[in-house]
Amino acid sequence: MDHPSPETRSGRQTGPSRMRCWTLLLIAASWAQMSTAGEIANVTLGKPVTATGHYSDRIPQNAVDGDLDSRWENRTRNRVVRLEVDLLGTFLLESAEIETGFGSGNAPERLELQYFDGFCWLPIPGATVFDNPDDNRRVLLTFTEPVVADRIRLHSMDAQNNLIQELVVFGEPTSQSVTAETGGCSAGEHVAVLDPYYDHALHLPPDYNLDPETRWPLIVSLHGIGGNILNGDRSAVLSNPEGFAKQVENGTLADFPAIVASLHCRSVGQTSNCWFDPDRVIPMLESFKEDFLVDPNRVIFTGLSGGAIVSYRLGVLIPDQLAGLVPVAGMFPGGELDRICNLKRLHIWAFAGTNDSSFPPGRNDFVRDRLAQDCPPFGEDYMVSTAIEGGTHSGSTWDVAYAMPELHQWLLDVTKLDPVQPPLFSDDFETGTLHRWTQP
Repeated sequence: MDHPSPETRSGRQTGPSRMRCWTLLLIAASWAQMSTAGEIANVTLGKPVTATGHYSDRIPQNAVDGDLDSRWENRTRNRVVRLEVDLLGTFLLESAEIETGFGSGNAPERLELQYFDGFCWLPIPGATVFDNPDDNRRVLLTFTEPVVADRIRLHSMDAQNNLIQELVVFGEPTSQSVTAETGGCSAGEHVAVLDPYYDHALHLPPDYNLDPETRWPLIVSLHGIGGNILNGDRSAVLSNPEGFAKQVENGTLADFPAIVASLHCRSVGQTSNCWFDPDRVIPMLESFKEDFLVDPNRVIFTGLSGGAIVSYRLGVLIPDQLAGLVPVAGMFPGGELDRICNLKRLHIWAFAGTNDSSFPPGRNDFVRDRLAQDCPPFGEDYMVSTAIEGGTHSGSTWDVAYAMPELHQWLLDVTKLDPVQPPLFSDDFETGTLHRWTQP
């Protein structure tokens, strides 16, 4: 028996008849039932599936059920779409067939199959299509290199037309390790990532690919509601960064030993102010922890202006998932005052400019005082409020704060609070020169 083999990797070739497609799926189904070492089979058939979303009853599982009359249909618009399959075993993968679209003219143009190498998700060699015609609903892919994987992901870069009738991946069982000796991730770089939740700039530590057992701090940075980073270019996090992303992009923190994700709020074409939505940020945090070697005890949110307000809010919503917060030029959201004591579980270093009429230092001092008065036993022991002399509601506050080497070290040192451990902020620190900071 022979499995499908495309003539090219572009997805442009004309597929066989639907009858043959049905036959291939039936054959793949029978192979999947009796697969042993040395036999090629459809390794995705009937396996557990998760996705970025689905419309009505067109659930992700329909994409691997062997039935061309059912389909998975993604409900997300103007966002990258992902469909992940747990293979429930380790396989050597060599080719794939994707039956996509519904009706005529609905095939996606850009899609990619990815695998997890023990460090991060990577494109399968030969499984990226950027110019699939909209009438080519059957995409055949022969991998230019076989890969060892126990889970795969279909990554679509189309704003719509994400309708998958069947995802078939051919491989055979293997005893090889999924984890590579060294990872293939973009370590030591600052790269733009299209994401179903929020597009972002991603920085991985230079040594990220060296040891799959090492876990790294994760810093998630949120910009303001109307800053430079918000233009319609989805790669603006690189071309025009703002806040903490600026320190990473301009080379100051090029060797920073932490994972840094700088989120981009606006979708393509959006021109209005944009507030980060916790209902999207929180599952995005979970995806970071699943996709990268994150130390769950060292997760920190930081943000400026509107991003600082959302950072405070995330602190009260998911305190058990965070080690600390760095709100810059913002305020605590009034609607969360009844839950402010949730912040006592976090290390917090808050900044504000002395000449910022929108969010003066008193906004952060209020939080610190409330924690001290109303939230024993911790409160102020774990929070410091630093005023930037002469800072306004601009880079004169947040660029100065984010450039501080002391803050960079603090971000690496912070871990989840243990009630029996002393706080990071000692009395000497609290009364020292960092309580009021003047740019050198």
